[in-house]
Amino acid sequence: MQRRVHLARRLHLKAMKSIPSRKALYGISLLETLAALVILSAGATVMLTWFSQNAVTLNRLKESESLEQSRLEALEYLRTVNPVEKPRGEVVINQHRIAWTSRQSAETVRAVTALGSPGRYEVSLYELDVRLSKADAAASNTLARMSLPLAGYKLVAASGNSMFGATP
Repeated sequence: MQRRVHLARRLHLKAMKSIPSRKALYGISLLETLAALVILSAGATVMLTWFSQNAVTLNRLKESESLEQSRLEALEYLRTVNPVEKPRGEVVINQHRIAWTSRQSAETVRAVTALGSPGRYEVSLYELDVRLSKADAAASNTLARMSLPLAGYKLVAASGNSMFGATP
């Protein structure tokens, strides 16, 4: 029995010698470092792909917003146009070219005052075909096409006395 105990102690001591000391267990091995770098690079690849896709999407949104702003500016300008006096035209506003042609879509009628007497203007409805393009680009490079209904008017009678009796 004592021999067995002695043999067990010897085996235990041999096993203890094969285990590295605590001092040798401190620090990071090369394999651990490589594993960490692989994980880091996989995460960085995913993040860079995501950032790239977001940048592309942001660019598209910027272009779309710019085009929408240009459309609104064109519509605001065209509200001031009288298609009877200027049936076609072209203007450059904020690096965009706005070109339009108009065609009459309803017959011309004489306006009537609130009291039922004939007014001073003849009015009609026009349809404006609008083309929006970059100012420095060729005419065939159209950014947007729009159709806009717009009232046209023409002064046909001089002003009579105003309702207060004074002449203008």
